[in-house]
Amino acid sequence: MLAKDTVRPREFGTDFQMRYHAAIQQSPDVVILQCRIESLLSGIQSTRTQ
Repeated sequence: MLAKDTVRPREFGTDFQMRYHAAIQQSPDVVILQCRIESLLSGIQSTRTQ
């Protein structure tokens, strides 16, 4: 499983994904953090494919 898949919130998934999904539903700050994490992980993956 890739890191970006691990931190992707899911209503039905691993325990972490389900808790993360619930946190995103409750706090706008978590949504902003999620966007930043995805941006960082995209940058890491793009440097690996070069």
